[in-house]
Amino acid sequence: MAKKQKIQAEAVELPPRALDAVRRRAAILARPHGLQVHDVRFGPTDFGLTLSVVIEPESGGKSAVSITDCEVVSRPLSKELDDLLKDFPHNYLFEVTSVGISEDEEVSLDEQ
Repeated sequence: MAKKQKIQAEAVELPPRALDAVRRRAAILARPHGLQVHDVRFGPTDFGLTLSVVIEPESGGKSAVSITDCEVVSRPLSKELDDLLKDFPHNYLFEVTSVGISEDEEVSLDEQ
């Protein structure tokens, strides 16, 4: 049985134009919700290659980003990533996150 060659995660990069496409699409999805894209990162993490979109409130808008805010960007963007990154041959994790999550949106493990 042949072993799959393990990819050196440090050597894998997402082309800059692909990162720009993700950033543009995320910004379009975030804007109607009073959010903006703070950063888009791609690279190795403890969990493998990860594409992270970091959002934040627009200036003068809400004071914090909620879990729901992350969802309204993540769900539609996740569906579009296959097209945006169609030429990228590697598996990766995708997340939308923020610098901080609003406390009113935190979910207790006891409530699940």
